[in-house]
Amino acid sequence: MKKLFILLSCVLTVNLANAQSFAILNDSDEVITGNTIIVPITVNNEVEFDIKVQNLTGSIISAKISKTFLEGPVSGSFDSMCSPATETSGGACVTSSTTPTFVLNPNEISGPAAMHFDQGSNSGVSTVRYKVYNTANESDFVYVIVTYSTQTSINTSIARDFSVYPNPARNNFTIEHNYGSKAVVEVFNVLGKSVARINSGSANQVNIDCSKWENGYYFCRLFNEGKIEKTIKLVVTH
Repeated sequence: MKKLFILLSCVLTVNLANAQSFAILNDSDEVITGNTIIVPITVNNEVEFDIKVQNLTGSIISAKISKTFLEGPVSGSFDSMCSPATETSGGACVTSSTTPTFVLNPNEISGPAAMHFDQGSNSGVSTVRYKVYNTANESDFVYVIVTYSTQTSINTSIARDFSVYPNPARNNFTIEHNYGSKAVVEVFNVLGKSVARINSGSANQVNIDCSKWENGYYFCRLFNEGKIEKTIKLVVTH
């Protein structure tokens, strides 16, 4: 009986050690099943893949997201990722391999964490593993693998336009889209701070003065009826 108790205790300890504290969700708060997601992309274009992170435990957890290229990246491409906004911490976008720490309350579902990929002028495939892990225990993690591929067809019949030019911008730039009057464009710096918010109204073309902005990367994100549609990387250099 004593041996059986010890055996059960060991099994319970192993199960607890292997238990995952996180789930990765899509925009509809559905758990992403399967390890690999294919994201179509075209040459000289960029896409955004959003995930949410849920804390499955009854405790506060500090976490990070890391990225590892399993294939690629394609020569000339550019990528970045953003930590999610939570109840206690704001999101921040970085080009490094690990996001800043974000904090999740018990059972909290975060806001979207945006993974950006700019294909550049070359075709090809880039496969990235995005891993959400507990900063206090790096063996406690969950991941999703995303493949950005020019070899997967895109349905262009429903394509909609969103452009930012000139890019790089010096003193001003223009935002143009065909998403209609309910669309909103918000511009964030690399720290995730909003520096401009534009309600389209009746105009689908707006000029933005960036003459006083710091040099560097910015992300122009288009929201349509509250949903993130597209993000374009902008470079400001005076």
